[in-house]
Amino acid sequence: MKKKRPLPAVEVFSTTEAGVSPVSIKRLAEHVLKEEGAKGIRRVSVILVNNREIRELNSRFLKKNRPTDVMSFPLDGPDGRTGEVYASVDMAKDQAVRFAVSLGEELSRLVIHGILHLLGYDDRHPNPRKIMKAREEHHLRTGPLARIKAKSNM
Repeated sequence: MKKKRPLPAVEVFSTTEAGVSPVSIKRLAEHVLKEEGAKGIRRVSVILVNNREIRELNSRFLKKNRPTDVMSFPLDGPDGRTGEVYASVDMAKDQAVRFAVSLGEELSRLVIHGILHLLGYDDRHPNPRKIMKAREEHHLRTGPLARIKAKSNM
């Protein structure tokens, strides 16, 4: 009988007012990791930040002095692989307006996108980008909460 691997521990932190439930973000992350297969990852931290904070990360690690919507960092630690996903709430708010979706849906998309990067998905080239986009859409449609529930009607 095949042994079930435990799901990675998921933690959610926020350095800014996100207007969404951290429990909802955690459940969505757990859903994606379970469906995709955790691929050896033992812990995932989702950190909600503002544009200033994500710009600093983008500048420091990718040498791009501008904010971005989401960044992922796969890490190796003493207890195995871990990963961090940083999502900009400010960018999520702007993009939600631009794409005419709720803040919850846009933040869901960013969290899913970041986790898929941790799992090895790539969006730098057209064909892998199509595959990654299809997985994002799948998780938006099938996730236990489908979208992160906004605390307000943003």
